[in-house]
Amino acid sequence: MKNLHLLALTITLLTLAPQLEAAKAKSSMKKSESKKGYTEIKSEDEFDKALGKSGTYVVKFHSPSCSYCTKMAPDFEKVSQEMQGQATFLSVNTAEPELQDLARTFNVSGLPTTLFITKKSGALSQEALRQEVLNSLGRGHLPRASESAAPAPAAAKSTKDMAKPAMKGKMRPASAPAAAPAA
Repeated sequence: MKNLHLLALTITLLTLAPQLEAAKAKSSMKKSESKKGYTEIKSEDEFDKALGKSGTYVVKFHSPSCSYCTKMAPDFEKVSQEMQGQATFLSVNTAEPELQDLARTFNVSGLPTTLFITKKSGALSQEALRQEVLNSLGRGHLPRASESAAPAPAAAKSTKDMAKPAMKGKMRPASAPAAAPAA
């Protein structure tokens, strides 16, 4: 009788072994993904599912053949690990043919391109909308129409422009007053 139970247990274990191995592999895959801190997108459907109802998303469009992308990869990975739970990080390899249409949808014309997407559900008040725009611009406060807010710095048109100084011409000393706007 004892041998019969042992035989039944052995048969059960042999039957379950492939399922246990598959579960173990799936578990280790999830652990490695969570170590990365970001999700590598494989299809447009996966991208659509990854964008939940509301939240903050950081989407990196890249290619393995892009040297700038390769240089950025460790920084993207580190920040995605540090900010897990605060934002969802997604990585889109534009070298994959099925993901090139996704890049075109977002007008990606150079690599790497990083998009910051904030999705909010429901209607936003004027103040809440203004705050979201300012947060996106990195200002984080609400100037009133009556306040004289400094103009935002001009956005760089390309990575070459990023290396150029924002102001052209002569710079005035910090103690010199700003010129009054022409009427």
